[in-house]
Amino acid sequence: MADSLRVSTLYVALLLSGSASLVYQSTWGRMLQRVFGVSDLANATVLATFFLGLGVGSALAARWAKKLARPALAYAALEAIIGLWALLSLLLVPNVHHLYASVGQGASFGVLTSIRFLLAVLILLPPTLMMGATLPVLVAAVAQRGVSWSSSATWLYATNTLGAVLGAGVTGLYLVPTHGAQMSVIVAAGGSFGAAAIVLAVWRSAGITRPEEEEGARPAGRAPSAVKLAMTLAAIAGFASLAGEVLWTRVLRMVVQGTTQAFAAMLVNYLLGIAIGSVIAERLLKRGHDARWLFGVTQLLLALLTAVALWMGSQTPRMLILIQESTWLVPHEAWVILAVSAVILFPLALVLGTSIPLAWRIAGGGAEDAAQYSGRILAANTLGGLLGSLVAGFILVPGFSALLADDHPAELSTTGVELSLLCVLFVHIVAALLAFEAWSRGARLVWRSVTIGVPILLGALVIVIHPSLHVPYLLDAWYDPDQALLYGPDESWRDPLVFLREGRNTTVTIIDREGTLRLFNDGRPESGIGQDDPGFGEELAVLGSLPTLFAEERNRAMVIGVGAGHTAAVMTGGPWEHIDAVELEGAVVDAARYLYDSRDKPFPIDDPRVHLVVDDARAQLVLAEEDSYDAVVSQPSHPWLAGSSALYTQEFFQECDRALTPGGVLALWTNLFRMDIPHLRSIVRTLLSVFE
Repeated sequence: MADSLRVSTLYVALLLSGSASLVYQSTWGRMLQRVFGVSDLANATVLATFFLGLGVGSALAARWAKKLARPALAYAALEAIIGLWALLSLLLVPNVHHLYASVGQGASFGVLTSIRFLLAVLILLPPTLMMGATLPVLVAAVAQRGVSWSSSATWLYATNTLGAVLGAGVTGLYLVPTHGAQMSVIVAAGGSFGAAAIVLAVWRSAGITRPEEEEGARPAGRAPSAVKLAMTLAAIAGFASLAGEVLWTRVLRMVVQGTTQAFAAMLVNYLLGIAIGSVIAERLLKRGHDARWLFGVTQLLLALLTAVALWMGSQTPRMLILIQESTWLVPHEAWVILAVSAVILFPLALVLGTSIPLAWRIAGGGAEDAAQYSGRILAANTLGGLLGSLVAGFILVPGFSALLADDHPAELSTTGVELSLLCVLFVHIVAALLAFEAWSRGARLVWRSVTIGVPILLGALVIVIHPSLHVPYLLDAWYDPDQALLYGPDESWRDPLVFLREGRNTTVTIIDREGTLRLFNDGRPESGIGQDDPGFGEELAVLGSLPTLFAEERNRAMVIGVGAGHTAAVMTGGPWEHIDAVELEGAVVDAARYLYDSRDKPFPIDDPRVHLVVDDARAQLVLAEEDSYDAVVSQPSHPWLAGSSALYTQEFFQECDRALTPGGVLALWTNLFRMDIPHLRSIVRTLLSVFE
């Protein structure tokens, strides 16, 4: 069989494995959410373990892949083992659930975080190590056929990313919503087995071909400084890429709201841009441009696009009206979300996609260095991305938010997420300076001055212009879409805003509507307090009163979702001895306190019988002892949200049933906003399947 045909089968296999990898990432994350919950720290634990495995796997492959006589067959073995582990995970995760419940009871926050990380490592590290090794191993395989390694690596990388696009779209828009996480894992395992089978069938009879030196490449082992530079630039690019993805997802969530389909649409845009961008980089390199110069130019372009995206982000309500030809500013159609997110994310992702191919070309080296160099650069990029995602979510946004004077939000000229995006912009400028400095060594003074001066000038212009997202406008444009379309994000949107707090999960605001204070979470109406006593509707009074009326004992209760604190207020007016109030977002508790302070009312969470827990309610129920609660009052956000939907599942109701005493009761709240009768019946049917 011709070598070209054999090599083409590797691309088919990598398309399958790329799709499977995204399905694994999504579904394993969802399966572990049933154990750990959906809090920011729990999600970060799963994400960190996944990226750690990918990065370390690439680094390990960089060390041993070049020693493989038949790397294509090694790839087939890796894919087959990944598929087997995926099927095994369907048995492992339930056991991890029981282990976590037994070991984690009574543990402190620090110990609980360590347990979560160790269990995530147990499940995710073995397969992700192998996933991280697959691309460097395939680069070694094509390099053995005498193919230019950096060029072939770019096409393999693009193919793998296109597979990830397919996996992200199919998982978020079809597989998980329609067939669930377990069936999705089985389908993905089939993809892994298919990739292994294709490569094994075609390559098992292939002979061993020693690589020839790539024309124009640096001799092996002669350019350690170039490899170090490439790894440094790849790490910085990875840091900025994942930090930006986290931050832009948070921004778009304020507008499109956090459904599973919304996250899938945004991820598809991001991955598709990266895949196409990597191909563009290869085309630019073939024109003879220096990779270091190109890297500097693309990083400058990313800084400029970030500034433009900040302005474009503030115009998303207008875009929604024009795209939908409607003033309805709460989109739920996948194509609308895809279109809006494409305007902001796709140009950024397109340029970000050039980073890895350019870093590979900067490293240079011969074909025998292909696996080592590609693996090390991929590892640096992946681990840099891991650091960027954690820094953006846990340090930048909360840190800046704490520094800002959020007691007077109407006077704010910026927010934490805006400042965080500006930090990402300046990271791109730093990367550009490093690349230009390496390129201009030995060049004339004028060129060195230009390559230093242009990035600095761009940074100065950004500081002077200070592009803004106009967060108050983004959060409240749905209330008056006509004004939003005609006048855009002017300062009048700040006038009714009396509270703004950027938490680790969401942005929480309070708006004064003619004396009634309304609480919003990422722009979604959640609760509020009126001027008349008691300040809230009868449905909340009923929700908080039902457990008192129907529970056989009234010793201990759990309130899921503090909201404005009204349900807890009703329950503290009853005979309950101990109430655990569980809230996912700490900023919501601060907002609720503001509501009660504004009406000179005692805050119910300050009642000595109430114990506040800022965590995911499912995680707390998993850790609760059997028969420990006489009542569970669940009032999560909207059922169609990606996180809140977990509190309407059979698994959640089973945890409630296990935690309730024989005479205990569950009071469940839901609404009809963006809900139809079939979905409401589905919730009731699921509830009755556990509580007959």
